[in-house]
Amino acid sequence: MDWMAKPKNFLVYLGNPGIGKTFLCAALTSWALEKFQNFRYFNERQLFTKIRSSFEDVKGDYLDVLKYLVDDDLIMLDDIGSSGFTDWRKDVFFEAVDLRYNSTKPTIITSNLSKADFYKTYHSRLTSRLFSCENTIIELDTNEDFRQIKDMK
Repeated sequence: MDWMAKPKNFLVYLGNPGIGKTFLCAALTSWALEKFQNFRYFNERQLFTKIRSSFEDVKGDYLDVLKYLVDDDLIMLDDIGSSGFTDWRKDVFFEAVDLRYNSTKPTIITSNLSKADFYKTYHSRLTSRLFSCENTIIELDTNEDFRQIKDMK
């Protein structure tokens, strides 16, 4: 709630599948529509697909397309790490984080990865920005998958 009152920098929400990370992004849509002039939501696969599809349309570097895609007042990047880890994907994610970090614009990032997984998988330049002390980090350590609980009330 503190982050929502003064949205700045990153809100990073980490945890196992089925704990409501994508639901959080969906639930924040009304808030985002009221609070920001413009915002975008991408799951990781959508972001990579948009960048790749632009290769044919845009003569130039993928960074130009990425800058355009992540320049809104608020960006939600959902399911980071869900589509695998190639060097190119790691570079794109770093550049997105770096652009958002330098702008201090509010950014919501969700992932099934743990904080430790990020440190193992990504370069320290990325983890330094992502887990900086000015960011809000929520890491839930639960094995419950709410999608699989039959009688949730």
